[in-house]
Amino acid sequence: MKKNKTNRTRFVLLITTFLFVGAAALILAAAPTVWSGEPEKLPVGPRLKPFPAAKKLAADPEKDLFKKASEAARRYCVGVSISFTPPPSDDRELKDLHPSYRRMLERYRRMSTLLHEGGVVIGPDRVLVDITFLRPEDVESIEVVTSAGKKHTAVPAGLLDGFRGYVLKVDTSSGKLDAPRFNGKPPTGLGDMHAVGYMYRRNCNWMIQVSVQTVTSKNADGDTRILGAGSSNIPSLLLDKDGKPYGVSTSWFLWREKNNRTSYDGTDIQRGKQYAIKDVLGLWEKFRDDIAPNTLPLVTFVFRPEVEEDDQPGYGYYSGSGLLDEVKLYGVFLDGEGTLLVPHSFTVERTKLIDRITVKYGETTSNAHFEGNFQNFEGILLTVKDFKASAAPAVRRSVSAQRGRLFYTAQVSHSYGGRHIYFTPNRVSDFHAGLEDKPVPSFMESMGPGGFLIDPEGCVVGFKSQEYSSGPKGTKQAASASRKTGYPRFFFFNDLAEVFDLPGQHFDPAYKVLTREQAKKSAWLGVEYQSMQHDLAKHLEILDSTKNGMLGMLVVHIYPGSPAKRLNLRKGDILLSVKPVDEKSSYELTGYGGGYRGYRPSYGYGGRSRYGGGRMAPTPWRNRKNTLTELMTWIGKDRRIEISFLRKTGTEGYETKTVSLTIEDAPADFNSAEKYKDEALGFTMKELTYEARFFHKLPEDAQGVVVSKVETGSAAEIAKLRTFEIVRQVDGVPIRSLDHFKGLIAEALKDESKKTIRFLVERYGKTRFADLEKK
Repeated sequence: MKKNKTNRTRFVLLITTFLFVGAAALILAAAPTVWSGEPEKLPVGPRLKPFPAAKKLAADPEKDLFKKASEAARRYCVGVSISFTPPPSDDRELKDLHPSYRRMLERYRRMSTLLHEGGVVIGPDRVLVDITFLRPEDVESIEVVTSAGKKHTAVPAGLLDGFRGYVLKVDTSSGKLDAPRFNGKPPTGLGDMHAVGYMYRRNCNWMIQVSVQTVTSKNADGDTRILGAGSSNIPSLLLDKDGKPYGVSTSWFLWREKNNRTSYDGTDIQRGKQYAIKDVLGLWEKFRDDIAPNTLPLVTFVFRPEVEEDDQPGYGYYSGSGLLDEVKLYGVFLDGEGTLLVPHSFTVERTKLIDRITVKYGETTSNAHFEGNFQNFEGILLTVKDFKASAAPAVRRSVSAQRGRLFYTAQVSHSYGGRHIYFTPNRVSDFHAGLEDKPVPSFMESMGPGGFLIDPEGCVVGFKSQEYSSGPKGTKQAASASRKTGYPRFFFFNDLAEVFDLPGQHFDPAYKVLTREQAKKSAWLGVEYQSMQHDLAKHLEILDSTKNGMLGMLVVHIYPGSPAKRLNLRKGDILLSVKPVDEKSSYELTGYGGGYRGYRPSYGYGGRSRYGGGRMAPTPWRNRKNTLTELMTWIGKDRRIEISFLRKTGTEGYETKTVSLTIEDAPADFNSAEKYKDEALGFTMKELTYEARFFHKLPEDAQGVVVSKVETGSAAEIAKLRTFEIVRQVDGVPIRSLDHFKGLIAEALKDESKKTIRFLVERYGKTRFADLEKK
């Protein structure tokens, strides 16, 4: 073992020596060859040029710019420390503050710490900081410190009109601040250099940060946006390639529009319009107390129950829809004639159940008429009856979005028994590509849907809502189809001028307010179906025709006397699509999820609106408001449609066929059938309808009534009558109809010789007697 180790050591030394000698030989070969003769005539070796004579290094422009920028940042960048007053004894004093501002106050007050922000001097007594809003009554003290350590006190001053930031007024009794002269030239071309400097707080110390940047991108259309020349801190001092200040960054990137408006021009910042904080707070109070009551009215939507009380199943079944009976929202008057926009929406089914709408503006409360629900954005248009406003609504429909311009956002809510407005300054930071690649303004401060945009004069100029895509080109979207792709955005009234001039052309026809009788009606084809699935399609060998089992409805039953029966549809046919004859596009019936492509049903447990979609009373048989009937109901009664379907043709497989029909109303189903309530005996009965017969496997001519509800503690409950059972006889007399049943009950109640009424009850093919005691 020892001998092997010695051999390995010798081998390593040998290899190391060989490598060293080889490297030395290469170096010598690369050196100039020495010849006898004059030194200036020495030839140069083939592998290395002679080293040039030492020259003085040229100045580094980036290093020079960095040095100048550092000096300028020390002169014109400052640190700002803000301490806040103790919290008020009554928290309700903060109820109208924007939630983000309120959370900031609560945080710093709870921790008893200071808010530190870097600032840039824009005048001998003015400093710009990146604070959205600051109320003087919330501030205990503000301290401004320079890089030299000199300290000044300051107070809130106001907001700039075209630039992001908050202006502080500095006490100059101990000396004025050193303000920059913005005489530099901003970079304009790709590759141009400039410098950025700012002050920030780190580990209890104020730090100066300076960086030299290069323009990396520029808009090709002339609207200059220097994406690679922004700053990670707002505000920052900007200097040109010669180290001269040319502006202050008030956005994450620098932009100059074709009209020469910029996000950084220092001269414009110094000389531009400034809104004093007392004027901002005065506008806030004026808007809250005077403008909003006449411009942003309270709108109350009152709904009928989707399933009437007597239709709610009792005895062991869920008996509630879980939806609010009324919803309070805020809208905006678009004119002085009572036209009112509510930037919210309900589902199709929920809209049908609106019973009445009231509007409170000023001291007046009036009824309103539902005009329609807009197709491409979330909004309801109303008309107020007998509109008599004490003051004209403060609405301005000619304002457009502009980068940097000052606006205010007002989020209005109804809480604590009254109106509360979260009012905060806001600005358009940029435009981004929205739905269908349309330019959409982006705002610096977020706001929930239903809020409003206010200009500096206190006029409402826009709102925030959901925008919806109209779908892929060449396809027709059904009611609520565009709701599949929603995007929250700010709308200016000016952007929707065409919509508000002719609103009827932009309503979604599916959204209608119906009476009780109208709401119960629906169209039908007269089939029961099973949604197509992958395994079923594979078993039937129709994967290609049904798009891998995602498309199609397998017919499992056809009702007598139905349109499907008249069209000679059969069990086993697979419905593929429905197409109105006067439209170019068809609606594919998708088995997956129970919907159909191009439309999302609005029935069920929810919907696109946060105010709910509704729920029908649960029944043991399938609800008639299914995907197919909702589609046909939406297309509309008396319209002509074509239905494409697959039919098996012997051993050759399936072939596609098409039939046409005119949409008609369905006969009464369980939810829409007539009812009879007997309070003395404690039950509610309904007609025996076609789907109940099919579920109970009864013949087509079977007669009777269906138990709809049983009251707790009643004679019907004591007799163990159950919901959805079928009553076939009363005291041995067969029931022919609901009216006949009413008469039999009346006669039995008058017969004093009998203490009970005997029902023959059928449930799932089994019969029994139920004796109800008369009271």
